[in-house]
Amino acid sequence: MAHRKPFKGTGEDNVGSEALNNFPEIFARVYHPLAVKSVCLVENPIQFKGGMVVDLFKGKGTTTDITNYRDIMLASDPGKCIASVIRPAVNE
Repeated sequence: MAHRKPFKGTGEDNVGSEALNNFPEIFARVYHPLAVKSVCLVENPIQFKGGMVVDLFKGKGTTTDITNYRDIMLASDPGKCIASVIRPAVNE
């Protein structure tokens, strides 16, 4: 959790990567039971599924044209962290 890229959008839980970078030991203790559950069941727990879809301006063209936007999913950052560890093991 200490190696997350800073200044990313937060998910619905409002836990940003800056908090994970500054306090990795605390968040590791908090999310350890969910990480163990994820590894044992080989899937993400329900707490990390879903998120918010937000329109993001691409930075070019007019802001009134819908084609100048793209959709992004703002999901839980701790969930992304745990999933990034599990995903390679599942794909082997």
